[in-house]
Amino acid sequence: MATAIKPAHLNFEQFVLGNVTRRGSHRKELGYLKPLIRRAFLDLHGLRYDDALRFGEDYALYARALAVGARFLLIPIIGYVAVERADSLSARHSRRDLEVLRNSDRDLMAMNLTPSEREAVVKHYVDVDRRAQWLVLVEALQSHSYPRLLSTFFGSPALTLYLTGRLIAEVPLQIRKRLRRLRGR
Repeated sequence: MATAIKPAHLNFEQFVLGNVTRRGSHRKELGYLKPLIRRAFLDLHGLRYDDALRFGEDYALYARALAVGARFLLIPIIGYVAVERADSLSARHSRRDLEVLRNSDRDLMAMNLTPSEREAVVKHYVDVDRRAQWLVLVEALQSHSYPRLLSTFFGSPALTLYLTGRLIAEVPLQIRKRLRRLRGR
C-alpha cells in the first residue's frame, strides 16, 4: 500500500534556524534543498546567487527568496542521500568563506523582517561568526600570534565559552593524530 506524501510548509524562520549548528546534533542543512523556483519570481525580486559567496550561496538565495514572500513546501525524504566528503568545500571552508557568509546575514537583516525572523538571522550570524572565530584562533595558534589569540579568545563571554568547548573537544583529537604520526615514523 502506497503512503501519501504530505508536504509541509517551510517558513523563513524555520529555514534559517535549520541552518544553525546545535550542540550534539547535526544541522538540518536546509541550504542543500533543491527547490523549484520560477524564473519570473527571481526576476521580479531581483534575486540571484551572490557571486561573493563560495560557500552558503544556496542558503543566502533561499533565505532572501523566503524573505520576499516565496513559499517552500517540503516533501518527506524519499530516496535522497547526501554524501559528505571530508575534502568538500562544505567540510573544509576557509575563514574568509565563513566571514563572507556571516556578512551576507547583515544584508539579510536589513530586509523587512519580523522580530522573530530577525532573531533567527542573528542566531545564524552568531553561529557562522563563532566558526570563523575558531579559525582565527587556530591561525593565531599556528602563527604564534598570542595577542591575536587572546583578543579572539576573549572577544565575548559567549565566544570564550564556545572556543573553550571547541578546544576541549579538539585537544584529544590532535594528540591522537600526533601519536599516529609518531608511530608511523
